[in-house]
Amino acid sequence: MKRVLLLLFVLFILFKVFSCREDPKITISTPAYGTRTNSKTVIVKGAANRKDLILIVNSIGNDFRKVVDMNDGNFEVELSLPDTSNLFDFSLFSDTTGFVPSPITRESLTVYRELSVEEIAEKQKTEKARLARELAEERRWNQSKAGRIHKKHPEWSKEDCELLAKRKIWVGMSIDMLKYQRGLSNHANPSNYGGETHWQWCWDDYTPSCFYDNDGDGLVDSYN
Repeated sequence: MKRVLLLLFVLFILFKVFSCREDPKITISTPAYGTRTNSKTVIVKGAANRKDLILIVNSIGNDFRKVVDMNDGNFEVELSLPDTSNLFDFSLFSDTTGFVPSPITRESLTVYRELSVEEIAEKQKTEKARLARELAEERRWNQSKAGRIHKKHPEWSKEDCELLAKRKIWVGMSIDMLKYQRGLSNHANPSNYGGETHWQWCWDDYTPSCFYDNDGDGLVDSYN
């Protein structure tokens, strides 16, 4: 009887402990959301009311992730500010060993940074170089055989036009692409057995010579 009473007492204590546990909450005390600064770093201070959980900060868009040390629930962490707008996501986890663990709760913080004159100049230089590369690449594409094909047939993808420029054939290409490469076929034979019209197209002077559309969608399903 004493053992039963002792067990009930332990269960009662455990129930009280877990039922009184607070819902997880993160409070960021400084800096305020939307703070503007000239510094390249910011010190974030705050507290989490559940010391049994794991606090992680992510820098959204910068592929940054860090486990934050907590002292009695309080935390202080220095974070870099690489962009003019920096969004941080503070999350509490019960476990981080899973492939994609789900946070129990989270709190976000955005800090804006004013760029220096030198940084603005460097960004403008980088952007100018990027635009120049894109323009040169577009010019090379337009002058290429694939680019000229794409100009005549913008409904075809660039990847398909590159294959056509190399005179490639493949399952899934359209009969119009074949006609572009080879001209009109010597033989075009439809067949219908009460359903969709199937087609066979043959070119006498090419190998492979015959191509088949088995479902009437105008695309090559096989060839020989």
